[in-house]
Amino acid sequence: MTSRTLRPKNRVIAAYLAPGLLIYCFIVIIPLFISLIYSLYNYSGGASMKFIGLTNYRHLIKDMDFWGSFKNNLIIILLSMVGQIGIALVITVFMMSKLLKLKAIHRNIIFLPVVVSAIVVGFLWTIIYNKDFGLLNFLLKSLGLESLIIPWLDNPKYVIISVSMPIIWQYIGFYLVIFLAAIQSIPNEIYESADLDGAVGIKRSMYITIPLMSDTLKVVLPAI
Repeated sequence: MTSRTLRPKNRVIAAYLAPGLLIYCFIVIIPLFISLIYSLYNYSGGASMKFIGLTNYRHLIKDMDFWGSFKNNLIIILLSMVGQIGIALVITVFMMSKLLKLKAIHRNIIFLPVVVSAIVVGFLWTIIYNKDFGLLNFLLKSLGLESLIIPWLDNPKYVIISVSMPIIWQYIGFYLVIFLAAIQSIPNEIYESADLDGAVGIKRSMYITIPLMSDTLKVVLPAI
């Protein structure tokens, strides 16, 4: 039986994709298109709207608050990309080690924050960052590092990193599951040959695992 025989018909594929595409268009594409149209108008309340073309965009380009927010968003994206993918990749390689026991439990614990509501995550990390009774400052005080105790969410020097940490923590498990699936698809024969050639530990990860996961990395990077 050939792959052409096993391939579903186009109308079947379209039927499966249609609900998801319709929902995506309804909650993403249509609002985005409407927002683009509204950005070309001056609206001051009521039913009156005056077409002003690209005037709003000209004001936006000159607005320093906009560029400050844009820079902060780029920093958060960079930190999230390095933190989520980097940490997940390290944990994935470690979880594939034969030394680690109870891998399913570790995987479930790491994945748990992914299914937790963003509101709960925000509330949890607000408690952790609290200057007076937060867990982070409590640990610093217990270790005799009182000089490092600061208001983590009120200090302009550290607030971007503080805000990025919950985002990184919440989605490490998401990329961990993807990376584990990618590693498990690598044939065992390749690892057996590597063991015979003496490629173990870090060499095995750097020269075999990560290169063979390149396609997966290309997929997850734009998803940040």
